[in-house]
Amino acid sequence: MRILHLYAKTNHSVELPPEIVKQIPPRYGIVAAIQETESLEHIRSQLKDAIIAGQILGCRQERAQAIADKVDGFLYIGTGFFHPIGLYLSTKKPILIYNPTDNTLKPLEQKDVDNFTKQRKASKLRFLKAETVGIIVSSKTGQNGIMSALRLKQRTDKKYYIFGVDTLNYSELQNFPFIQCWVNTACPRIVDEKNDVVNIEDVREFLQLEKFNEHLDVNQVRNNDEKEVKDGPAIKILS
Repeated sequence: MRILHLYAKTNHSVELPPEIVKQIPPRYGIVAAIQETESLEHIRSQLKDAIIAGQILGCRQERAQAIADKVDGFLYIGTGFFHPIGLYLSTKKPILIYNPTDNTLKPLEQKDVDNFTKQRKASKLRFLKAETVGIIVSSKTGQNGIMSALRLKQRTDKKYYIFGVDTLNYSELQNFPFIQCWVNTACPRIVDEKNDVVNIEDVREFLQLEKFNEHLDVNQVRNNDEKEVKDGPAIKILS
C-alpha cells in the first residue's frame, strides 16, 4: 500500500502583540508546535536576545535541551499543556505559553505539572499491580511500536496481549474487560487524563527495557488466533 503524506501548516503568521512582547523576559528560547514553526524567525525579531530552539513534541525535547544552558526560560508558541509540560520536565526552566488563537500569554503553573505527574504515577502503579496487560500498537507510520511491544510480551511477570489499531477510539478498549491496564506504544498523547493507560517510555524506564528501532509492520505479527471486536475490526488482538 502506498502512503501519501501531505504537509499542512497554518495559513497565518504569528505576530506577538506589543503588550505580550513586554511580558517576555530576555534570554528566552523559542519553541513551537509544528504548525507554528514558520513564524519562529519573525518572533525572534520581536524579542531581545531570544534564541530559536525549533519544533518540540511532548515526548521529544532535544532541540530545547540543546540550548537550555544558554537561556533563562522558554516561550512556547501553541496551544495546550502537553508539549510545555514535557519541556519543563526535561529542562526545569520557566515556561511561558503564548496561544496564537486567542493572543493570550500565561505561565506554565506548578499545579499543571503536578496534575500531570500524579496521573503518570497512578498509571505506573496500575501497571505494576495488573496481572493482565494489553499493549496498543498502531499501524500508522511513525507511531508503530511493534518491536517494543514484542519485547514486553516476552516477559513472564504478567499476561501480555498485543492489540493492533489504526485510529484508536478509547471507548472501544472497554470491549476487552479482562485487560487491567494498557501500555501505549503509539502517540504519547493517548494517555492524556487516562489512569488505565501508561506510555511505553514509562514502562521501559522502570523495567529497564532496551529501546528498539520500530521497523516491523503490524501485519508481520498476526497469527491464526487473531480476534476482532464484535462490532467491527477497529481493534484486533494480534498475539
